[in-house]
Amino acid sequence: MKEKGITMKFKSRFTSWAAMLTVTLTALLVPTQTAQAVTFYIVDDDASSGTCNNLVATYPDMQTAVTDAITYHVHTILVCPGSYNNFTVTGAIGLVIKAAVPKSYPIINSPSLSFGNIIFVQPSVSGVPSTGVVIDGLKLDGANFADTLTGNAVGINFYNSSGIVRNSIITGLRDWPNNTGSYGTGMWVHDNNADGKLSVVTVTVNNITDIGSQAILVDGPAKVVISKTSIVGNFSGGGNVSFAGVAFLGGSTGSVISSSISEAVS
Repeated sequence: MKEKGITMKFKSRFTSWAAMLTVTLTALLVPTQTAQAVTFYIVDDDASSGTCNNLVATYPDMQTAVTDAITYHVHTILVCPGSYNNFTVTGAIGLVIKAAVPKSYPIINSPSLSFGNIIFVQPSVSGVPSTGVVIDGLKLDGANFADTLTGNAVGINFYNSSGIVRNSIITGLRDWPNNTGSYGTGMWVHDNNADGKLSVVTVTVNNITDIGSQAILVDGPAKVVISKTSIVGNFSGGGNVSFAGVAFLGGSTGSVISSSISEAVS
């Protein structure tokens, strides 16, 4: 009986230790995903010391950072001063992409395309829209598009998706002086109502200039509210007869409040 009692006590202790070990291992394995849920990603093109408020770079390029942020539910991407390639936001919810240093305007461009989108916000493959996507304090520069456009280039394209664009600059989306076509759109909000939900985009405190066609184009059953935004043609020495400030088409709605539009010629 004594040996049986010792055996039972040993089994009891072993069971307790096993349970504790399981809890400990679980705790060690979980933090990878949990930590990522509250992490700020830092994107820096060259990790230059002292140029990004002493932030340490997590990624060197935008697309990888954006893709991982969506996968691991990271809420904010801070972009250090520098120059970055175009990127796509797919099926994001509440993702904020902003300048790490206010008013430093990190440049997002597209060096290898003659048409397309610098920032493209779109639904997931299953059709779930991107919602609450915030672009804050970036400079979308189409200088590499200039005079080479063979199709329409867009600064920010919200397709069946919603969000906010603020404190940003959109410029250089035109094909002057060649004028081979009416190419270049600063921002395009397009909704084909595929998901039955209204795309809503807020545009506030931005500067949009040097655009070949529409500065802001709203198409389909989408709603865009524009405020405190300056829109200027300013074609670096020449004009383009196709330039329009803001165009609401296809049943779209919206408003322009406390904003200015100049050098629009159609």
